[in-house]
Amino acid sequence: MQIKSNISHNLIKKIVRDVLKNRSNIDRITSCRGGFFNSSYKIIMKNGEKYILRVSPERSKALLGHEKYLLRREASVLNKLKKIALPVPSVIFKGFNNKIIDRDFLITGFIEGVNWYYWQKKLSNYQNHQIFNDLGSIAGKIHSIENNKGTFGFPSHYGHYSKWSLFIIELMSLIKNDMIKYSPKILKDHLFPDVIAKRLEDVLDDISLPCLVHGDLWPRNVLLTNKGELRISGVLDMERSLWGDPDFEWVFHCWKMPLSFWKGYGEKNLSSRALMRRMLYKGYYELVASLEEIFHFGRKKNSLFLFHKAEDTFKKLHRVLSKDKQLKKSLK
Repeated sequence: MQIKSNISHNLIKKIVRDVLKNRSNIDRITSCRGGFFNSSYKIIMKNGEKYILRVSPERSKALLGHEKYLLRREASVLNKLKKIALPVPSVIFKGFNNKIIDRDFLITGFIEGVNWYYWQKKLSNYQNHQIFNDLGSIAGKIHSIENNKGTFGFPSHYGHYSKWSLFIIELMSLIKNDMIKYSPKILKDHLFPDVIAKRLEDVLDDISLPCLVHGDLWPRNVLLTNKGELRISGVLDMERSLWGDPDFEWVFHCWKMPLSFWKGYGEKNLSSRALMRRMLYKGYYELVASLEEIFHFGRKKNSLFLFHKAEDTFKKLHRVLSKDKQLKKSLK
């Protein structure tokens, strides 16, 4: 299912004229590669200034429960990252209730660089590990930011929660509802993610500080430059950001982060309770991926494969919660 939809250059010019005022002398507009939800455009002004315009899907587009208001979520946290000098775009204008277009849009500063995902094979193992190490350090800095409001959850339009468990149970309920609507297979009732999360309530509430989670911290969202030395010039797409457990990053569970990343981030000694949380997060993300495959791409075979991975993860966690001593030993 095609989610993002382009807008005309004439409409882009109208948006820029309306919000940038005296900076609206456009020289060139080009579409940006990649991205699934938002349409993105690079705007070059005649004075040499560069901006990125990102436009959300049309409001009529069907989305999964957790996929709404993505641009608003990103805009809510970018300035917090700028304040600690992380390489993220600066927010120029938030167009969330604009009369020009009935879609959310965001104008940010432009960051020079090439996408790491497409450059990985061109780099040596040493260079890639160096970048992973730097990304680990950046991830640690992101996770060091605490929500001064003291609440958990998405930064915009989903409500705020006094406890991590309350947010996670709500998030698991959203994905359960989507599974019931769209998945070719359904989990047994006792394996529903919200049911499991409720049984883990006290374990989830070990997380008492709501810290910033990027939500999509993988090579596709990293820009590189090589001006004398190879370095990360930009970390993009904070659309899936939230306040909560730093360990909730999906790449920690469903993407093989090398040792070099963890050296930059700082290795953890995980308790058995932390490992139970990790199993819940892993099962959740496997279920999300299963739904994305069927809902967005119509790939039933891939969806079923990922569904069964999620099912196996929830079964293991159910046995742990049912005091299966042998499996508890295997988690240590």
